[in-house]
Amino acid sequence: MTPADIVRYWRSVELLQPQAAPKLKKRDKPYQSFIHDTPVATPVMPWDKASIVAKEPLPVGKVWSHLLFAHCYDFKYAVKALEAVFGADQGYKEPKSQVVALYALKLTHTGVMVADSLVLSTATWLLARVRAGEDWTRSFDETQDKVRAVAAEHLSGVVTSDKIFRLTNWIITYFGLRDFFAEQTGFHRFRSKPIKPSQVETDDDPLNSFILDDLADVADNLERGISSAPLNAYLTPHTGSDRVDVSDVGSSRYLLDQLAPARYPRGCWPTKADQGLVHSQQLAVNHIVGSLSASKGQRAVNGPPGTGKTTLLRDIIASVVTGRADALASLPRAKDAFEEKGVRAE
Repeated sequence: MTPADIVRYWRSVELLQPQAAPKLKKRDKPYQSFIHDTPVATPVMPWDKASIVAKEPLPVGKVWSHLLFAHCYDFKYAVKALEAVFGADQGYKEPKSQVVALYALKLTHTGVMVADSLVLSTATWLLARVRAGEDWTRSFDETQDKVRAVAAEHLSGVVTSDKIFRLTNWIITYFGLRDFFAEQTGFHRFRSKPIKPSQVETDDDPLNSFILDDLADVADNLERGISSAPLNAYLTPHTGSDRVDVSDVGSSRYLLDQLAPARYPRGCWPTKADQGLVHSQQLAVNHIVGSLSASKGQRAVNGPPGTGKTTLLRDIIASVVTGRADALASLPRAKDAFEEKGVRAE
């Protein structure tokens, strides 16, 4: 398996990492978003006078921006359908309920679709491809472009409930998932958000993994022979030959050497005297700064939530900032830090 194959496999795994639709919650203040559901069969559009959105207060000078999470369903049933094809992995755990959408769509306060805002769920697309016995490692973008073209035709002008109903049914039929969705009750969920009339929303993909495009670019570059030292290190099998067990008494001398004052970075994040890093955090900081300051590579710090990973990262940032300040201070002139055609970041 080549490095590009590894990254493409990683991307395939990310296809099955959908983001959950926003949870219903009480709207306490006018500037907050209003999240509400409407039936799939007889949806009420937020810009209709009969919509509950019409009763919600809107701040002065603001209009509604609507994000539709269309045909929401429980993703655990998709997982079960995939298990029927691939089987359950070792250490299998019953999938938890997660509300996800078939597709998402942005609409203005007047009910007009924002151009090219439709996003398909990669997880639902993958389920459809697997059930049809088709290649699920490629062609998502082509499918999404086709659906966007159909949406542009179906949803021209003010979007009505009938238009949404027809588009949703077309997508379900096109995916071959009519029997799958017939077994569960779906609904539409809207997130209606107050914005300035001139504001352009720049939300990221609201349904899928944030790194799908990045992984595709990395895989393409690897196939062209373009890589980097950190990426090469990440994709190289770990041998464990230089692993140090910090709980082993035999490693004490090595650990004490790594925690010697000379190993500490020149700068650290300002904090109270009694709230400095513990030994395990300082060991990670000293190792990362010492091994990567004059070279390229990558290191990973693993730990449960609340164990101080972000705290030690602040000390690494402080070390980088002070190191750059020292380098700048050593130059005869400030302009010597710049090249004639821009700045080179190392």
